[in-house]
Amino acid sequence: MAHSCSLACADEEPGPYSSELLYDAIAHQSLTLDQIEEKLDALGTPLSRTSLSYWKNGHSEPTREESLRAVVALEEVLHLPAGHLVATLDLGRRSDADLLADEQCRTAEVDLRERGFLLQQGHVNEYLRDSLTTSGDRTLRWENTEQMVCARRDGLDRVAILCGRGPGGSHPSTVEAIGGCAVGDVVMLEEQDLLAVELLLPRSLSAGERHLLEYRVTRPTDPDEAESTFIRMLPGRLNYLVLELGTVGEPVTSPCYFVGHRGPDGLTERGERVQELAAGTHVQVSLSNPTPGLHALDWRH
Repeated sequence: MAHSCSLACADEEPGPYSSELLYDAIAHQSLTLDQIEEKLDALGTPLSRTSLSYWKNGHSEPTREESLRAVVALEEVLHLPAGHLVATLDLGRRSDADLLADEQCRTAEVDLRERGFLLQQGHVNEYLRDSLTTSGDRTLRWENTEQMVCARRDGLDRVAILCGRGPGGSHPSTVEAIGGCAVGDVVMLEEQDLLAVELLLPRSLSAGERHLLEYRVTRPTDPDEAESTFIRMLPGRLNYLVLELGTVGEPVTSPCYFVGHRGPDGLTERGERVQELAAGTHVQVSLSNPTPGLHALDWRH
């Protein structure tokens, strides 16, 4: 069964985990550990004062799933940019599902850099909304994506995206700008089944400035390359992710949301079924602080 993949690349701060970064952030806010503990508890991500002290002083570091969510909340409590602390965590201790998007992005980056195309432009993604539209036979026709970026440096004037495919799937036929950007360079990586697209911003951003852009990927209509699964690959921290499906004609009867994982052949596969969604002509999944890795909508039934 064919499926479509998309990856919105973003920068990472160089690892490994930096206790100094957390130490300085706490000092800058003039908060006690007890006050931070109270704020984290109010956000629904409790963390003991002892653990916080260990992280701050470098005696231990966050590695578990619940720890990752606490670090995400810490960024909010300490008024840090999205991904400021999360990006320093040791990726080597994360699961294959978490690592696949990073690995694919880095592999493509090497090939593209030789062509003068940079994936990491100096930004983080804060919000993604993928709005999918299917044809009358329920195959994917196009996907509209809204992407909120935050500049990590002065002078950010472009971002890059990767569009991929699964086994037997179709390459995107076109990528067009809808709002807040214009299409720049487009590079096809045949061996990796990836299309790299540069999106030019209307003006340069200053560090910390946010910008919303929207673009559309239109799919071929060949029935032999019909797609009925969409995978969003998240290489890093994100505030919000929205996946939604609109159908033309008959409603989908058994749509499902999956967390993806890496298969034995290195290709993306649907993993654990997280949620069975209500049938209809409009389906939506909205996630706050989604875990890095693969998130999929399937509507083939």
